[in-house]
Order: sequence, then C-alpha cells, then structure tokens
Amino acid sequence: MRLRSKFETIKLSRHLGLMADVANEEEVIKVVNAAEQWFGPVNVVVNAAGINQDSLLVRTKTSEMLRLLNTNLLGTMITTKTVLRSMLHQKEGCIINIGKLLVLVILSSSFVQISIQLSLKLFT
Repeated sequence: MRLRSKFETIKLSRHLGLMADVANEEEVIKVVNAAEQWFGPVNVVVNAAGINQDSLLVRTKTSEMLRLLNTNLLGTMITTKTVLRSMLHQKEGCIINIGKLLVLVILSSSFVQISIQLSLKLFT
C-alpha cells in the first residue's frame, strides 16, 4: 500500500498526459502552453507523429494526400514553430524529428509517403 501511494504521488506530480492533432495549430499551441505551465519552458521536442498510407499515386485520393501532408509534414513544422520561440529565448533546446526511412526502402510505390519523408529530411 505504501508503494502504491508513493507511485500515485509521483504520477500526479511528474507526469502529464496531453493529446493534440499536430496538424491543428491551435491544439498544438494549447498543449505546449499546458506543458509549459506544468513543467516550465520546453527544452526538448520529439516530432514522431505520423500516419501511413501505402498506395500508388494514381490510386491516392487528394483528400488522403492532404491528410498525410497535414499530419506527417505540416504537423512537424507546426510543432517545431510552436516551441522554437521559447527555445530561442532560452538559448537552448533540442528538436528531434523521427522520420520513416523504411518508407524510402520498402514502400517505394508510395509516391506521397516518399515525398513527405524527403521533405522532412530537407526541413531537418
């Protein structure tokens, strides 16, 4: 019982669960603001959100292309933009972008996915 109450105290004081659609700038700003209020200035961000769609370009609907672009590319850019000002003010910070190298090797038929991953590489 003692261990459980200690764990709950740590859980409540050191962890915060937040969720946002990274393609929605307002949601990202709200999540970053909440995290900064809870923990202080953000000094590390890991951009790892992504969705997958493996299909030939000719079979990919425009709406699906936009969904992939908005989440996988624009989401990374929005999140980075949101935390960058604070990091520049602190004169420190680390932004880690996790892409999908496997997309370039395995899913070579997915032009949209390859384009997004190459764009992320250039952004980084």
